[in-house]
Amino acid sequence: MMTDISNGIDLMATARESLLRDVLPALPADRRYVALMIANAMAIAARLREIATRELGGECYIDDHMRNIPDHYHAHGRPKGGFFGPGARR
Repeated sequence: MMTDISNGIDLMATARESLLRDVLPALPADRRYVALMIANAMAIAARLREIATRELGGECYIDDHMRNIPDHYHAHGRPKGGFFGPGARR
């Protein structure tokens, strides 16, 4: 089933639903955990984009540059066309 995908949040949700509905059942039992982990990561990424878009009041991007934390994933929602840090005006 294909739905109207109007933005990245919708695309991520549709891809996750397809993974869980169509791909997961076809996997052997020993590979299902990996698919569930991927589906969980997709849900987290979609929530991050949704929250960042709402809180930043418009378009945003996900900044996931590793910086000084090379052994774990760390991401921020940033306003499109800019970045603000401590003391910067929004």
